[in-house]
Amino acid sequence: MTHYIHDAINFSIYGTYDSEAKATRALLNAREKGWKIDKRKYPQSTVDRLTVISKEEFDLADVEVETFNMLNPDAGPIMIKRSLKGNPIHDPACEGYHSM
Repeated sequence: MTHYIHDAINFSIYGTYDSEAKATRALLNAREKGWKIDKRKYPQSTVDRLTVISKEEFDLADVEVETFNMLNPDAGPIMIKRSLKGNPIHDPACEGYHSM
């Protein structure tokens, strides 16, 4: 079963693992030894707020949230997944979304 290392505040995925044990071990190594998560190094303040969650739990909690188009806010709200909010590729409220 797939497990993720994710940030509970902004709901971003930082790592994907085949089992809960591998995800937990990777998170503990990142916290205690400063190791990388999925070949990327993160600041300790970020690593401290990460948790392990199963794919099923993540999918249930990844609800749709409201965002607005930065260039046309009068168009009304746009619904996107919580995990995509703030992502410059998927969130129309970000400048990067419109500069692609």
